[in-house]
Amino acid sequence: MRIPVELQGFGQQKIEYEPPGLFTGGHLLVNGKAAPAGDTPGTLKLKRADGQSSRAMFRPRLLGLDLPDLVVDEQTVTLTEPMSIISAVWSAAPLVLVMVGGLLGGLVGGVAMWVNLYIFRTQLNKIVKYALTAGVCLAAALTYAVLYILLLPILRGL
Repeated sequence: MRIPVELQGFGQQKIEYEPPGLFTGGHLLVNGKAAPAGDTPGTLKLKRADGQSSRAMFRPRLLGLDLPDLVVDEQTVTLTEPMSIISAVWSAAPLVLVMVGGLLGGLVGGVAMWVNLYIFRTQLNKIVKYALTAGVCLAAALTYAVLYILLLPILRGL
């Protein structure tokens, strides 16, 4: 899922944002290729249609749980509608497994949280998003329980 980015002064260049994956961060793509790094850490260098260079950087939203805003030459571009606090808390609900299951619960809960955040970034109806993420939370709890039962004999042997 790539998000098109509308920027003034960049001509016919196709600028898109590729959201983060499970093991990768988000990328700004210009004509299908990753935007080159800028002169300072955390910045990107973009070429305008007139040949001038522009400096771009990402500004995190909602403690990094939501997709960031893009700042190009001090002008903020909102990539997507901001996620509500309720949606972010709902997405992070599987992290409760950390308190119950320690490292194993944290791993299962972290993956479930990532899936929930991905679902909330889609264009689905809100009710469908909440129903799907509730299913993900239930699946995470069941996955944790099954893994715990399977790993219990191994852990007792240590």
